[in-house]
Amino acid sequence: MLLPRTLRVLLLVACFSGVVFADEHSIVFDEHADFSKFTTFAIRDGKCDSTRPELNNPLYLKKLAETIRVALTAKGMKETADHPDIFVDYRVVGTEVSTADRPSERLRGGVLYAQGTVTVDIIRREPKLLVWEGIYHDDEDNGSKLAQSLPSDVKKMLSKYPPKK
Repeated sequence: MLLPRTLRVLLLVACFSGVVFADEHSIVFDEHADFSKFTTFAIRDGKCDSTRPELNNPLYLKKLAETIRVALTAKGMKETADHPDIFVDYRVVGTEVSTADRPSERLRGGVLYAQGTVTVDIIRREPKLLVWEGIYHDDEDNGSKLAQSLPSDVKKMLSKYPPKK
């Protein structure tokens, strides 16, 4: 009788641990925008709202900017400071979460984990309108793993730019 109960508990832990660390993302865009006309871009300063030192530092924001630059350049776009077609803004929010306060996740025993969200906004220069936004939410065991995974999350998001009609 002890073995089946133990086995059930282990199966429940395995099922819920996947839920705790599932990534989520969403992409929204202006269906009326002609993305084929956007051939040049400029990346503006990134922002970070986190107390995590792995995320809240100029070198990390520079790394995210480089990830964006590489992704857009691979799509045939050109970076320019002189009248770009689009501006790219990005921001990171990072927190630590205690699962003890979340009844659905108490199986982790109240352990902290790192939660981060990165948002990339693409704004048309004339008229100044948001035409594309990608939001990626990621949970990791710790802040270092989160800092390592967010650039690849940005790359995954930008693989969906420009949107297919």
